[in-house]
Formats: sequence, C-alpha cells, structure tokens
Amino acid sequence: MWCPYLSACLTACSASNSYLRDAWNLLDCSVVVASWLAISFPSFIALRAFRALRPLRVIVRSDQIKTVLRSLYRALPALANVFLFCLLLWLIFGILAVDLYKGSFYACSDAALDLEVDCVGQFCKYLHD
Repeated sequence: MWCPYLSACLTACSASNSYLRDAWNLLDCSVVVASWLAISFPSFIALRAFRALRPLRVIVRSDQIKTVLRSLYRALPALANVFLFCLLLWLIFGILAVDLYKGSFYACSDAALDLEVDCVGQFCKYLHD
C-alpha cells in the first residue's frame, strides 16, 4: 500500500533535476502537505494557519512574482537600517515627550493639600475626564 507513495517520494527527492531540488517547489510542496495534514487532522487548529500560505503557490508559476520577491529579499538589509533609524528617532522623541509632559495631565482637586505627593486617590483629577 505504501510502496507507490514511498517510490514517488524517493523519486521526487533523489534525482539531480527532481521536483524538490528547487526552493520554490519545496515551498509549494510544504504548503500542499500542510493543507493535507490540516484536512486529515481537523483537531489540530495550528495546522489551519498554513492555509494562509496557499496564495504562495502562485509564486511557483509566475516569474515576475519571483523577481519581485527576490528584489524585496535583497532590500531587507537596507529596510532594516531604515527601521532601526526610525526606531531610534521615535525613542528620542518619546523620551523628550515624557520629560516635557510629566505630571501635566492631572490636577489636585483638594485645595487644602500643598504638596503634589499628598494628592492621591480621589483628590487626583485627570484632565481628560
């Protein structure tokens, strides 16, 4: 019973020009196997997440999409540098905003209290309320 399946798997993997030697075909095969497993074992909910990879099977058939994805992959290091620069800029502005606005969004509703540290609980009135 398993002999034809085993023979097909060995043939797909062993030859020099086999189906699974190409990375795109390996992606296609893994999506198909994950879909089969999700259908065979419906109790495993995590396997359903692989259904989102089904549109990736189109990549195998379209050279233009392969070119776009290769270009995006090659651009990832430059995009990572831009992301780190933006992250650093946001961090600087976040620190400045915390320093600038600290303690300015609430007021004490009890006039008898003189110190800000004494104004806690029901006496602390936030300005957005």
